[in-house]
Amino acid sequence: MAGRILVELPSPLPKGEPFKVKAFVYYKVTSLYRMGRFVPMEMEGLVDASGTTSGDNADDPVLLPPQVTFKFKAGAESGAQTIDYVSTADSEFTRIAGGYRSSSPNDIGTFFLMKTR
Repeated sequence: MAGRILVELPSPLPKGEPFKVKAFVYYKVTSLYRMGRFVPMEMEGLVDASGTTSGDNADDPVLLPPQVTFKFKAGAESGAQTIDYVSTADSEFTRIAGGYRSSSPNDIGTFFLMKTR
């Protein structure tokens, strides 16, 4: 599958609390699912901006980029499509990149979001 995602994120992104966003996913004509049109989706997002981990050495912590996750579920019925997005962001949240896993249909891939305004 291949396509594009357009999403309007709140600014600033709420940190540590779930938030809802509306997204439009465009499945290219070569896709086997919902070909050639934008499909509206409501997703739940969460930002973990803690950014540090002590690892094995608490005196020299490792700085991690903020993590942004999104989840989409298309209804409560069995076999409904779900998509889990996991990504990291730059410190200004102008670029978010990561991967996703979808079920019904099954698919895995990468995605990239860039602030346009």
